[in-house]
Amino acid sequence: MVPALPLRRLPLLVMAAASLRLVVVATTPPTFPTLSAFPPGGIDAAFEGGNFDPNITRWTSDNTLQYAGRIVCGIASTKCSPYTNWAYFHVSNVSTAHPTTLITLAKMWLSPPWFSYSNGATGRDWVRLNTSTGGVTTYTFAQPSVYIAFSIPYVPSKQQAQLLDDLGPHPFVHPFSVVTSEAGNEVTAVNISTAGSGAPRALVWFQARQHAWESGGSWVADGVARYAASADGVGLRAVADVMVLPIMDVDNVVVGGAGKDQEPVDFNRDWCALGNVARNETGALCQHWAAIRAVVARIGTAMQSGRYDTLIFVDSHSPGNPADPAQVWTECRLGPTAVSPHAWNLTQGYKSLLKKLGGECGRLQYKDWCAEVGPAYGNGNSGFYAMQISFMDLFYRQYPVLMNSPAGRSMSFSHETSAATVDEAHCYGAAIGGAMEQVVAAAHPPDPSGASSVCTGYPDSCHARPPGPTPPPPTPPCPDAYTVSGAGSSDCNGVYRRVPAPSGWEASPYYRKDDTHTLYRYKGTAPGSDFWHLCNPGKYCYYDGPVSSNGAPLPPASGWCSGACLPGLPNATGVSPPPQITPSSVTTLL
Repeated sequence: MVPALPLRRLPLLVMAAASLRLVVVATTPPTFPTLSAFPPGGIDAAFEGGNFDPNITRWTSDNTLQYAGRIVCGIASTKCSPYTNWAYFHVSNVSTAHPTTLITLAKMWLSPPWFSYSNGATGRDWVRLNTSTGGVTTYTFAQPSVYIAFSIPYVPSKQQAQLLDDLGPHPFVHPFSVVTSEAGNEVTAVNISTAGSGAPRALVWFQARQHAWESGGSWVADGVARYAASADGVGLRAVADVMVLPIMDVDNVVVGGAGKDQEPVDFNRDWCALGNVARNETGALCQHWAAIRAVVARIGTAMQSGRYDTLIFVDSHSPGNPADPAQVWTECRLGPTAVSPHAWNLTQGYKSLLKKLGGECGRLQYKDWCAEVGPAYGNGNSGFYAMQISFMDLFYRQYPVLMNSPAGRSMSFSHETSAATVDEAHCYGAAIGGAMEQVVAAAHPPDPSGASSVCTGYPDSCHARPPGPTPPPPTPPCPDAYTVSGAGSSDCNGVYRRVPAPSGWEASPYYRKDDTHTLYRYKGTAPGSDFWHLCNPGKYCYYDGPVSSNGAPLPPASGWCSGACLPGLPNATGVSPPPQITPSSVTTLL
């Protein structure tokens, strides 16, 4: 089997399939802490994604096992997710002669557990215990060795690797590394595209596992990828390049963390324009996580390439509640954050198609359930309406013409599913792919009739504006590079490319010409004290004076200071005349 990690980093746009090959490098597999020392009873989770709380999980009688997940997270999380519903462990000595009672002590998102005797890579060996009542399940196992999990696991080294292995023979399938995570894990995606296909076409970006414990979302993404690469997906490949990223929060997935509501910011609350704050309590800046910065940057590069006239961005979730139907979450139809009537009708048409194509998908048969969310969704604790944290809001703002054009097919929405079998998830993934194909390929927008026009709304983020600051104007997209010219300190002139901000600097965006010349916005400690400067540290700096830009999202084209500038700042020591700065088309380094 092809290991999921590491992968050679490939560009987002794959134009010559014959020249691309997946590089396989022998590595030592990661190790995971053994949690079987306490309590006794043949319980362990020493494998990728495994988790149980050793202080709670124990045999309370010969045939009764109580359990819950342990609160754990990746090394870059400042505070772990508080939820303990994700449990995934192995028991080596269950009775085959008498029923075993399993009692989950998790308090939220209760769901009947799943079990497997072999814990295979395909996921089809997992069975759901559908007899649960109030977190208590009784079942007589046929073998003494059994794996128990909240939902069917999906981890990089096993299920994701199986997907890459299965799709590997197709010449139009190209795995690539999106970015290296904060803990050094590869965030891996697969590009399913036909080389040389005509432009313009659609870019479909389908991702999952912003909340690490929602493994069912990865199985739906897995199904989308398999459909797109199949004979049935030839129509979708004819009109779109499909990028599928099964695991976003890989650091929490590998250690068995839940991820949701982690700090400094939840992945799903981090989709806001650079330079803003994603979570006020922690001060986390927007696009805090490397995976999110990389995804936004890659999509930005792709949409500027001239290859695409359509963007379909989808995020897949699966909290696992068996009572929840398959759901589609969209931008708001009404209120101050409403999308255009065309954008609303387009998602309605997509839902109508999904309802027709997904009728055989069992638990994931899509019917009518939908929700509307706006930019403040999920950030209520911060008390600010103006925080733009929804990925849907981000893309509708970043590409307002593209996403709302009456002739366009661009959409951004979220799928949410209950726990389901692998076959049900793959069926739903195929229905999603088929619906996308019909949306993009049709000469006219799909008929929205048949989709529910009444969706659950979130008043604080859709239809009403609670007390609080007025939302700031949308932040313009940051250019990939700037050209500096005319500066008296001539070594300052040249092309500055956008790069990630160095660790510890609250500056974003950040541009660099070489190892010594930088262009960035310094975030001051007091309100209104942000300013841009262009520096060769230790030698000279130009500031954006004499009147501060007060945190303007982009550097000013002119008006740079080469002497006494702003109160509280040292003199700008760059030689006069000051520089002129213009956006450049040079490709970003991200």
